[in-house]
Amino acid sequence: MKYYPYLRGKQYELLALREISEVDSAGNVICPIIEPIKFSSTLKKTIEILRDKHRPFILVVNPEYGELSAKPVEQTYNEMMAFIGESVPEMSIALLYHVRTTELQDFFEGGNVQNVSIIVKKDPSETSVLSSLLARQNVSKVFIDESLSRSVRRLMRNTAAEKVTLANRFEVKAKNADYQNPDDEFFSDDHLYFEEDGFQGFSDYSTIGDDYKDSGFLPYAVAIHMTYLKEDNVLWIHHFVSDSNDDYNDVPNKLYEALTKMYHWYQEKGYPHTRAFNQLMDYYQNEAFPGLGMLKKLSMLNHFEIISNYFNNELQ
Repeated sequence: MKYYPYLRGKQYELLALREISEVDSAGNVICPIIEPIKFSSTLKKTIEILRDKHRPFILVVNPEYGELSAKPVEQTYNEMMAFIGESVPEMSIALLYHVRTTELQDFFEGGNVQNVSIIVKKDPSETSVLSSLLARQNVSKVFIDESLSRSVRRLMRNTAAEKVTLANRFEVKAKNADYQNPDDEFFSDDHLYFEEDGFQGFSDYSTIGDDYKDSGFLPYAVAIHMTYLKEDNVLWIHHFVSDSNDDYNDVPNKLYEALTKMYHWYQEKGYPHTRAFNQLMDYYQNEAFPGLGMLKKLSMLNHFEIISNYFNNELQ
């Protein structure tokens, strides 16, 4: 696997994973990390679909947010295994190192997991426990956030496990209207250089960012975030934002305004051309309103498709 998108396990994030699992070629490229916020029917169904299609995935068993975040690691792990219902050979367990760190060593020593990833997103106050965990043979992958200090990154790079670079490439704005920008913006070139930088894979938060919000709200503006590859294969992003943003009335019209901008942008640029993009253009042609959650799902799905297509084209 090369790409490890990090998801928080909300409904439309999981639905995006279901759809990308239908794309056979994506199975060679994408291994999602799911940090579940609760044991929902959508999560269970998504895991079943990924398992049945033999798609690899990683579950975080000590989530930072949501209903499971306050539980001990051992308890969450046992509940998660019971929730899944049967073994999943392709699945590996991930631990967020900075969440309840004092419990992690005991959990490892319990011998419950044979294939575990460690995700380090914040500098630890001291590194002795991290060093001992990185030396364990059952650690298969370490995810190294690029914001970590150089000393911690150096420590993690010395492990024998596979190393994956983790970065937050999507800049979250205070409100959707703040994304109003007529120009394309640079998004990422991690897919081009992760191997050159000594990593076996790369990870990001797709087009939703690392910020976590427990619930949504009716926005004044509608924004659609679409990544695409330019001629040099660098990832860029364009934000399509509605214009009638003085209040939260008439959301379908706001969506149509954003889709109209996307249509004219496509007529000028000619890319991207993914299933997700085509679905959005169908909404434009039919003046249909799919709901704001569907926009989030299609934005993520477009991102997944583009990365999958890039690597599969490289292999041809």
